[in-house]
Amino acid sequence: MVPLNNNTIAHWTVFIRILLVFVVIFLFTLPSFFANVAGVLLLIVAAVLDGVDGYLARKYNASSLVGGMLDTLGDRITENVLLIFFACERLIPFYVPIVFVARSLTSDFIRFLWVKQQVSTFAMQTSKLGRILVSSKTSRVIYLMAKIGLFLLGGVIISLERLAAYPDMVARLGNILWSGAIILLAFNLVRFFLLLYDSRELLQKELVK
Repeated sequence: MVPLNNNTIAHWTVFIRILLVFVVIFLFTLPSFFANVAGVLLLIVAAVLDGVDGYLARKYNASSLVGGMLDTLGDRITENVLLIFFACERLIPFYVPIVFVARSLTSDFIRFLWVKQQVSTFAMQTSKLGRILVSSKTSRVIYLMAKIGLFLLGGVIISLERLAAYPDMVARLGNILWSGAIILLAFNLVRFFLLLYDSRELLQKELVK
């Protein structure tokens, strides 16, 4: 059991965030408008916690390699599980979570190779475009906000569907969600290919051993 103290409070924040994601999905599956709205609100809480864990790690000087990897794990579980759920609900194309999962596994494999070289996540991008679109704070914030917006929109659509009172609005929001998922996937792939490009020498070195 991980003890709760200043050194592990950021870890516990990630654990809670992961747990909340599964609670959110459970609430979204219930045939109750109020349960669905509760799911949307908990999703907002989970999004806030995504920023809180980093703040706590810096505040208590508890930043570490394991903490960074745990935060990434939380991100992976959150995005992949929610995307799979929305695809199962036919709110987004099913190929979106498939590509996201494959990209996540491959990206984390590449990050593991960089970690072996004692290179931090933010130093992996060596090209100018890679630094702008992948490792820059602006790019990461835009990407995070796009994902949060997509997930919240999915929750709102599910909630409105339970009311069965605003079919036109639900249809319009559904089209936005569908298109937004495809755009997010395209941005995800651009970032992934830049990671591959900037890691080409490392991959060649490691894979030909």
